[in-house]
Amino acid sequence: MSVFKIEIIDGALDPLGSAQQVPDDMPGKWAEYKAYKGSYDSVTQELKKVYDSDKNVVTQIVVDREESEKNAIKLEMTRIKRNQLLDESDWTQLPDVYHSAGKKKEWEEYRQALRDITKDLANITWPVKP
Repeated sequence: MSVFKIEIIDGALDPLGSAQQVPDDMPGKWAEYKAYKGSYDSVTQELKKVYDSDKNVVTQIVVDREESEKNAIKLEMTRIKRNQLLDESDWTQLPDVYHSAGKKKEWEEYRQALRDITKDLANITWPVKP
């Protein structure tokens, strides 16, 4: 019978290794691997592998990310959404698109609000399309 295991090199997890199904007679030092099966918030949390040398078991656990890492992820996700909304409204700025004077200004203000959205990540309020 085979179970999921991960290779242990010099008493530590192989940094390049991942859990794999191996037979019991596979050469090398292998530890049983217990994957995390629950849900978690990938923006604020991440999965880590913890090796218990006494039990020869590697357990995957959820840990909170550092604040700087959370902010970097939030900034990247905000930029992706912002860029998509800007792309979707590019057509409004073409010279051959007719708008009333007021509507053109609304689109310009909407697009400027999108460009300014990353200035305060703690208080993001997405502008409404005109």
